[in-house]
Amino acid sequence: MDTFSFIDIYATKGIEYVIAVVFLVVVVIFQKFFAGKSTAHKTSILTHIMDWFRIPEEVHVHQGHAWARLESKNQVAVGMDDFAQKFVGRLDSIELPKIGTALKQGETGWTLKIGSKTVPMLSPVDGVVVAINQAALENPDLINNAPYETGWLLKIAPTKLDTNTRNLLPGRVARMWMQEILTEFDSMKVDQPGPQDMAMKGIARMLSEENWDELAKKHFLTHDISDDVIRTFPRLAVAPSPSSPKALDPDRKSFEFWFNPKSVGIRLTG
Repeated sequence: MDTFSFIDIYATKGIEYVIAVVFLVVVVIFQKFFAGKSTAHKTSILTHIMDWFRIPEEVHVHQGHAWARLESKNQVAVGMDDFAQKFVGRLDSIELPKIGTALKQGETGWTLKIGSKTVPMLSPVDGVVVAINQAALENPDLINNAPYETGWLLKIAPTKLDTNTRNLLPGRVARMWMQEILTEFDSMKVDQPGPQDMAMKGIARMLSEENWDELAKKHFLTHDISDDVIRTFPRLAVAPSPSSPKALDPDRKSFEFWFNPKSVGIRLTG
C-alpha cells in the first residue's frame, strides 16, 4: 500500500526566504566593502591636514615658511614653521650656517636633507648668526616635534629688524594665510594615509614621491620664483593690531597678499 508524505510548503518557503535574505545581506556587505574601499583609496589631502598646523601668536612668519621670534632687542630666534616640517616630513639632517655668518632676508638661510635630495629655505630676517641649535642638528626629530620650541634653528643678531618685520606676517594674519594655502590641496588626491605615514613621509611625498622636493621648493619660494605671487582671500574680519602690517577693515569684502622672497604686502579690496 502506497504511503503518502505531506510537505509543508510554508516551511520550505520560509527556508527559501531565509536563504534569500542571507544572500541579499551578503551582497550588500560586499557592495559596501568594495565601494568603500574604492572611495577611501583616494581622498582629498585637505581632510587630513586642515587642523594640523599651529602658529603661535608671538611669532612672525616669512612667506617662505620660516618663522622669527624676538627674544630681546638684539636677538631673534628663527626656524621652519609647522607647515614646512609637516610638508617635508621627517628630516634626515639639516645644514645650518656657521656662527658669524651674515644672512639676508629672502636669501638661503639653511638647507634640509631627506634621502638624496636637498631643499633650501629662506632666512626670515637680516642679521648675523650668533647661535645654532646643536641639539636639533644632532636630532632633527626636535624640529618635527616642536618647530617653535626645542626645534628652533638659529639665533640671529638682527641688522634691519624694523624693515624685516614689515615683510613678515604676524601670527593672526599668518594663520589666515595658512588657511588659504591649505585650500589649494582640496583637489589633490592621495592614498588613504595613516598618521605615521603623514609624519614620516610628509605631505609633499604623499602628493608626489618622485618630485616632492620641487613641490617643497615651490612653497618655500626657493624654486623658479621670479614674479610676485598674488593670493586673494575671502572677506575676513581682523581687529586692528599694532603688530599687523596694516590694520584690516572688517567691512571690506576681501584683501590680497602679494609676495616674493624679499617682500610681502597686503592690499584691501572691495
